[in-house]
Amino acid sequence: MEQKDKVEVLQFIVTTHRQEFENRRKVEWRVVILCLTFYVLAIALKFKEGVKIPRSAAPLLMLAFLLIAAVTLVFSFFIHRAHAANKSIAERAESAIQNILNNVDQESLRLFMRDHRSSSGIYGWLCQSAMVIVFALTSVVLFWD
Repeated sequence: MEQKDKVEVLQFIVTTHRQEFENRRKVEWRVVILCLTFYVLAIALKFKEGVKIPRSAAPLLMLAFLLIAAVTLVFSFFIHRAHAANKSIAERAESAIQNILNNVDQESLRLFMRDHRSSSGIYGWLCQSAMVIVFALTSVVLFWD
């Protein structure tokens, strides 16, 4: 394969993985904001005048709040893992393009090799998890009242 063809293929890989990353990020934030909005609306409903929630329904509602938080956190965790994979592949392809343009000898392209050192996505997931957990626990506490 000629160098020009390799560069074109690598550029396609970079573009594809960066686009997948951006599309997934939009979905990720929509899900997190939807979850947080649910908690805010549930609390608003609780404190709205004239709305009475039976005391017997509180444990079921609390379980629902915690289940929604758990599902959101698991979804978010796997989204962040997919983000890390897309970023890693795109960065390796960009590095390979640089090596080709600089006439650096390349062994083999290991674009899809798993990078165990990458932990950049974990901090974003932890922040999202903290937000969801705080909203869920606040909802549980306010509904218990």
